[in-house]
Amino acid sequence: MKKRTHHYSLALRLFSSVILGMLALNILTIYSTQRLGESAEENILREYRQVQVLYANEVEREMSEAQGRITDVSNAYMTAMAVSGAAMQDERQYEALRCRTELIIAMRSWQMWFPMTTGYYVYGRDVNVLLFQGDGMPSQQWFSSHLKGEAAPDITQATGWQLLDTPTGRILLFNMDRRNSSHGTWINVEKLWRTLELNNTDAEHVYSIIRSDEPAPDGICIDVPIGKTGYILRQTLPQSATALPQSVSLLQFLSYSMLLVLPVSWFSLRRLVFQPLKALTKAIYQINEGNTDYRIPETATTSEFNQLNHEFNRSIEMIAQTRMQVYESQLENERTRINYLTQQMQPHFVLNTLNLVYSMEPSQYKLMQRTIQCLARYFRYVAHVSEPLVPIEAELEHVKNYFNLQQIRYPDNFDYDVACPAELMEKLIPPIVIQTFAENAIKHSLTIGEQNRVDVHIDQAEDGRIHILIHDSGTGYPQEVLEKIRTFQQTRVKQEGLGLGIQNTIERISLIYDSGTDLRFSNAAEGGAQVDIYLPERENPRHHEKS
Repeated sequence: MKKRTHHYSLALRLFSSVILGMLALNILTIYSTQRLGESAEENILREYRQVQVLYANEVEREMSEAQGRITDVSNAYMTAMAVSGAAMQDERQYEALRCRTELIIAMRSWQMWFPMTTGYYVYGRDVNVLLFQGDGMPSQQWFSSHLKGEAAPDITQATGWQLLDTPTGRILLFNMDRRNSSHGTWINVEKLWRTLELNNTDAEHVYSIIRSDEPAPDGICIDVPIGKTGYILRQTLPQSATALPQSVSLLQFLSYSMLLVLPVSWFSLRRLVFQPLKALTKAIYQINEGNTDYRIPETATTSEFNQLNHEFNRSIEMIAQTRMQVYESQLENERTRINYLTQQMQPHFVLNTLNLVYSMEPSQYKLMQRTIQCLARYFRYVAHVSEPLVPIEAELEHVKNYFNLQQIRYPDNFDYDVACPAELMEKLIPPIVIQTFAENAIKHSLTIGEQNRVDVHIDQAEDGRIHILIHDSGTGYPQEVLEKIRTFQQTRVKQEGLGLGIQNTIERISLIYDSGTDLRFSNAAEGGAQVDIYLPERENPRHHEKS
């Protein structure tokens, strides 16, 4: 005899797990809050210090790297030539000017790649030339006057890092003298905070860089040395940063209150939740047993359960008659989606374009960039089209981009023309439709060595429908292809030898529009294949909102 499995009720499980668990949790919380205040301040300050050590290490690393860059510059032949007074007097003048230009370019690239460092300078005293890359004209004027000794302090008299106040704010300055020239770099402290995203989220937490001998202010502050630079990274904290009396007392109050609330909550939960759930469970059991006439009495104690019971009863009444309709609808939607995705896939076009990029010479870098940019636009449009209808303007931009790729591939053999009145640009049409027929025209009409052309013209027909004309300069449709197209339009039976893109597009248009569409395939009198598409006019709701 098979052993019967016992399933405990939700009420018993909630009582044993939640209620008893919450009781134990409250007792533990009361005990924990008594210990929390003793170690909270120490832990908070330790966490602040750990984060601050990371920032101090980052500042030290940037100072060290900036110092290394400017030291390397001071030893370089390029720098010596750029500020050489002798070189400016003889045939080396052009070489000196070139070295100045390269030095400025190097400092500019450093400023871009190392944003924490504000700027760099090289000052040649013999030729009175200042090569400067920094944060604006006021800063350049300040450095010029202090390097030339026109204002105090004379920054050339000190070596190593200095903490100075300037019109643009407090800076950390490193200066060194070599061969009658001064080389330096500096870090604007305020910009340093912005780069590290400090001093911009909480006005009470203030970071500053100070000298190691400056006294500590009143209040809570954390000092971390910046390596061996002799400076300190200081963070000033408000008293509230480590104070927890309100949170601790509130937590204790809630814990004691929960001991009183738990019994009341249990009885309320039983009446408002468990009893209605029991009635719902009984109804589900009856339905599983085949009793589809069973209904839940709509007399629950809450409006939510009343609504739930009403919807449950209504769903049981509708389920029999809607099951088949839902199933068929899902099949139809899936088939439409598969056709739509299949229409978007163009593996041979993508591979041909990638092979084209691969075959380009290094001297064709600009053309390679343009090709990749067009291909990226192509993928972006195809990958993000999720609506059944898109504005004509977006579709034509996609078609032009596709034609541009074809012109790159066949630079001397392909041309196109796309035209549409401005008042029709916001009208809606199915996506990828024009490109499908345009691609088919190129595939079957393009002849190497001859001038090939595809025209796409859009206008409004006399009956108000949107008229899309696609015409190529090829030899036209073979008669058997036209027959296959007509057969597919009438029967929807897949035709061997007829492009999958054409068949899927015809089917997709018929699924999107109930009526009012017309697709005509013919050979134009002047030669070439021609497709005329007539679609019902659909307005763009976003266009009306803007109006």
